[in-house]
Amino acid sequence: MFTTERVASVGGFITACVSGRVQGTVGVTWCRVTYLAARLPQFPPGISLTPLPARLRGAVSGRKADFQAGRLAARQALCVAGAGGLAVGATEEGVPLWPDGWRGSITHTGERAIAVTAREAHTRLVGVDCEHYVPGIGEEIAGSILSDKEQRFLALSDVPLSLAVMIVFSAKESLYKALWPIVRRFFDFSAAEVCALDSKEGGFALRLTEDLSASWPSGSVINGRFVFVDGYITTLIL
Repeated sequence: MFTTERVASVGGFITACVSGRVQGTVGVTWCRVTYLAARLPQFPPGISLTPLPARLRGAVSGRKADFQAGRLAARQALCVAGAGGLAVGATEEGVPLWPDGWRGSITHTGERAIAVTAREAHTRLVGVDCEHYVPGIGEEIAGSILSDKEQRFLALSDVPLSLAVMIVFSAKESLYKALWPIVRRFFDFSAAEVCALDSKEGGFALRLTEDLSASWPSGSVINGRFVFVDGYITTLIL
């Protein structure tokens, strides 16, 4: 799903930084940053910290590290796209503010941050999510994120059930990130149902079960991709 073009120098609380392009797309770039929150505020040489929004100034170091790593990933993804020097801000609620003419999405989990970005002309939606997979968790959360219909569908999949549930959990998180900038309101897991999961191609499809906006009515089908590598599930909607 991702190709690697750049490996940046690291230091401080950043332990790795790789970036490149999303396979099979035009102009969509990405970056993954891994980090150790305990080392914050140490930063790699030549890279400055992003100003923290007021809500995070008194937060624990882990939340500050998540924010800084996510913004670094976003800056690097923009650089690969040829937009070096641009930065991604944040609202007081924590919603990323991408530069004019750009769309993007940021996720972080388990001291790993990923950002994906593209010019508005290249994609209507961008949503990315990453989850650290722990065997057995899927069965525990299935009832809170899936309908009975979805659980029956996944039980027939060739993907192990616990993993399948976590893929769909991540896919619905990506869907929320992709659609929130358009619908500008909260919607929960029941607003979409999984209707396809392809383990060979690493693809999935979600069908909306309620009207989210005039352009995204109930019945709309949104496709995405997933990859499961090194114990992490990453899902992407474009």
